[in-house]
Amino acid sequence: MQGGKRYSAAGLTIRAGILAMVFGSLAGCHTDIAVRARTRAIAEAADPFNPPHRVLVLQFGIETPSASACRQLSRELPQHAKTYGLDPTNIKCIDSQFKHIVEFRSDVPLVITPNKSRVIRESVQDHVLFRAFVSTFTHVMRARRLGTGYVVTLLYNEPLFASLQADLKKDDPLHGIDLLETHLSLELENDLRTDEVVKIASAFVGGDPVVHSTFYALTPQQSIDALFSDVAVADFGRRHYMTLMSFYPAD
Repeated sequence: MQGGKRYSAAGLTIRAGILAMVFGSLAGCHTDIAVRARTRAIAEAADPFNPPHRVLVLQFGIETPSASACRQLSRELPQHAKTYGLDPTNIKCIDSQFKHIVEFRSDVPLVITPNKSRVIRESVQDHVLFRAFVSTFTHVMRARRLGTGYVVTLLYNEPLFASLQADLKKDDPLHGIDLLETHLSLELENDLRTDEVVKIASAFVGGDPVVHSTFYALTPQQSIDALFSDVAVADFGRRHYMTLMSFYPAD
């Protein structure tokens, strides 16, 4: 855990490379998804009386094999990304430790639902690659006080991924998207004024392996970092949805 970290962007920021091979011949390039979340933004998004702009901001980082490939990808991104329901902004090439990375951002829908079971039955119907659900639940605290808890679930559009795979194989039968080669991590900051309890499963949290759901206490301004296991990522690929984490006020 770390304290004092703050982020200027509201809502959930996802730094992703899950589409690293979508926009060209990028076989062997690194792919990761680093999810950054803030408790306040999630709680405010789930407020039915004063809902904010309900979107997730995805910041993609796509490793390319060369500087020229990076420049070419950055030029082609606007058209290619729209094919998969993305609207890229802030596109730029970054050279870092002999790596050539294209970065860009895109907004995706955020859906609020009071029942997590609906998320499991739900599918991404619109022409978007990603959607996120925030489910709420009631947590009974001491002295019978009631607190609101939140579950954040990430979904991806299976038919759109199938279309993406078909497009890739037209160019090269060996190319494809393999979630098993993806590093998925989470950084959650508690920027609420209350202590929060966070539940995470199947991940390395602060470097320690966690198999079953484990609870962590976050005081205001504290953060928690988790790297999800290969099993969790593979399950995400099979089920097409994944619970990133949940949190509720501490007693």
